[in-house]
Amino acid sequence: MRRRHAAAVLALFARRETGDAAIQAQCEAEMENAREAIDWARGHDLGIAAELTAMVTSVANFTVWRPEATDWLLALEPLMDSPAGQALPAAVQAAWWTESARMLSIRRNPRAVMLARRALTMWAPLNEPRRSLFANVVWVRSVGAAGPELDEACAELEARAAALPDLGVRERLQVHGALVVAASERNDLPAILNGRLTEMALAQELGLQPVVDGAESNVVFVLNAMNRHAEAAERGRRLLARVDAGGAGTQGNLPWVLLGLLTALVTRGQLAEAQALAPRAWASCRHFDTPVVVPTLAQMAALQGRFEAAVGLAGYARARFEARNSTIGEVDVQALAQAEALAAAALGSATAQALLRHGRTLEDAEATVLALGSVA
Repeated sequence: MRRRHAAAVLALFARRETGDAAIQAQCEAEMENAREAIDWARGHDLGIAAELTAMVTSVANFTVWRPEATDWLLALEPLMDSPAGQALPAAVQAAWWTESARMLSIRRNPRAVMLARRALTMWAPLNEPRRSLFANVVWVRSVGAAGPELDEACAELEARAAALPDLGVRERLQVHGALVVAASERNDLPAILNGRLTEMALAQELGLQPVVDGAESNVVFVLNAMNRHAEAAERGRRLLARVDAGGAGTQGNLPWVLLGLLTALVTRGQLAEAQALAPRAWASCRHFDTPVVVPTLAQMAALQGRFEAAVGLAGYARARFEARNSTIGEVDVQALAQAEALAAAALGSATAQALLRHGRTLEDAEATVLALGSVA
């Protein structure tokens, strides 16, 4: 019975590749069944476990399920590295390692680049140019820094795309998105802005509203990076209103939507409006299991003169990113640096460092009090 259940769940999720919105919604509604199927398959049928975990994360990409689905996927790695995993069909292995690299790249885990290269090597003899193209997309997104490897990954991606003149809109969106990420690593701000706007247009053509929203949240980030904070704040407000109208509780991009708007408001000194958003930003990060807004909340606390809270939150943020093996982004690095510097100037270096160390040990409930004060 459990085998038949797992096979039925796998058959449903395999239909997700058609891009049908109704199938996507049906798959999202069956995530608890997917959890049960994966739990059984892990101990009884590694092939089903490998295929299903690689499919489930794609379904979960813009939902509250993404952190848990990613954990199901990554928990399978020791088995995929075992003789049993290496005995699975080559295409199953290649697809699994590709998806593992993609999910680790979202978490900014540096291991993603190694797994992406591994996946590309596996696809090479299988004569699957489109699957190789997608693995190359993941490789570009995984590199994480400008330099020779990023240049190599981009050159290979462009060559693979040129060899497939009949690329569909979805494939063009994937390739274009990866090249925009590369432009971000090179800090080419005009190219990033133009690229994100093009990404939005392609996603709109496909009717992929969560991807449109994700691209626009990235537009807000680049506007902030270009010091166009008033424009970023206005676009961020409109984006948040649109996400809310579409059901923000299921929108996995919500923490980043709130982060872009918070960054613009804090930078402009509109701290009252930013503070009003703080409870929601904190709750969204807890709900979607990501610490992305914590550095900005630490920065805001310092600018408000709440120096003990600021440096405590900075320590908490650093510990959370480290626990996830995630690289802290440049904007977050700057926010943490300002929070820590202002706290050190106000409290003294020794006191600030002690509070920073204590912040690393905080439980979530204690950090909530620091972030929200009486609102908690």
